Amino acid sequence: MRKPSKKTAINWIKNLEEVKNEITKNNYKYLTNLLREKKMSHIWHPFLKENNIIYLDGEFLKWNEKIPITYKLIEKFRKHVYYYNNVKHPPKKRQIKPKLNFDMPKTPLYSKPKTRTRKLKIEQQVNTPTQQNELGIIRRFLKWLW
Repeated sequence: MRKPSKKTAINWIKNLEEVKNEITKNNYKYLTNLLREKKMSHIWHPFLKENNIIYLDGEFLKWNEKIPITYKLIEKFRKHVYYYNNVKHPPKKRQIKPKLNFDMPKTPLYSKPKTRTRKLKIEQQVNTPTQQNELGIIRRFLKWLW
């Protein structure tokens, strides 16, 4: 796991404070739209529910005041994300195809020579005798002028 960024942690703490204030002021059934507004990950919602930071009070979500928003909470979230990404949904590993080794003969196998068949094109005459007698309008006019 890489070293966490303090700037990101401070940003998350600030955003969680804003989410907490929104939940206490207004009635929310779901956090998805609120998290999108704050540009936070969708993984925050199940994390907050699993750790009893938010809970359902009747129909609406309430924030648990006993659990403070601290750096320890951010570290716990990072471990949750690591588990989510690597254990619950492991990345697909590239399939390695094994090389097959057969005892191949050193002499080439006999292969039957291929015979090719060609299709003959039958060409039709471009000008048939009936077409030569028929002239277009422009040629008739030029013939008439001469």
